Amino acid sequence: MARDIEITFVGLTDLFKKLDLMTESRQTKQTITDAVGASTLDRIRKSFLDEKDPEGKAWIPSTFGLRRKESGRGGGTLFDTGTLFHSIQFARKTETVGEISTDVPYAAKHHFGQDGEVERPFMGVTRDDANTASLIAAAILERIAKKN
Repeated sequence: MARDIEITFVGLTDLFKKLDLMTESRQTKQTITDAVGASTLDRIRKSFLDEKDPEGKAWIPSTFGLRRKESGRGGGTLFDTGTLFHSIQFARKTETVGEISTDVPYAAKHHFGQDGEVERPFMGVTRDDANTASLIAAAILERIAKKN
């Protein structure tokens, strides 16, 4: 069962309200949503490759992943063929809401530790993601204020 993470950063609400007053607000909101989503997706993918949960805590290594690394065949924990890693994608659902998801059927059992698997969370939004969104919002609000 695949799980989705819907991203709605509260810190962007005021920015989006001000953008509603501007003529090209729809395109600008989409651009902001895409930037925040891309930043969050990059952080999730980096954490996955570093074999850490969204908060930076190291996963319990898998025996299979350790053997692959030691044999020089690359990979690591949760990275046999790369299917799970490459399935993690960002998509904008509306002009102000994005979604990071995976459609791999076994993703949830690894993330949540189901069916005898060790829990190795790889999806999630952190305070750093929210701070990035707030910094983007503050910079754009400053530009809007200078124009008015």
